[in-house]
Amino acid sequence: QYMNRAASVSYALGKLLEVISAHFVPVTLLIDDLQFADGISRSIISSMLENAAQPTFFVCCYRDDDVKPGDDFSSWLQSVESSDIEKVKIENLSLDGVNEMMS
Repeated sequence: QYMNRAASVSYALGKLLEVISAHFVPVTLLIDDLQFADGISRSIISSMLENAAQPTFFVCCYRDDDVKPGDDFSSWLQSVESSDIEKVKIENLSLDGVNEMMS
């Protein structure tokens, strides 16, 4: 039952991206806080990464300090990293950096 829903949502999002990319090029999709995604959401994201209409640029963000080795997210992340993905690590802002942004 859940896989049918995931497949339906994945199909619908894929078609939506296809329609959008036909009119606006390139398309950038930002997915934040991936570490909180459940298994079905990760499955949908994997499908979108594999079958996205071209050209679509995905930016997927997660906090690595919320991820534990061997958990479901880590396993999923390893499976996705086998795709053509570039990983960029960004350090946390310092207190001075936060203060500078706020002033």
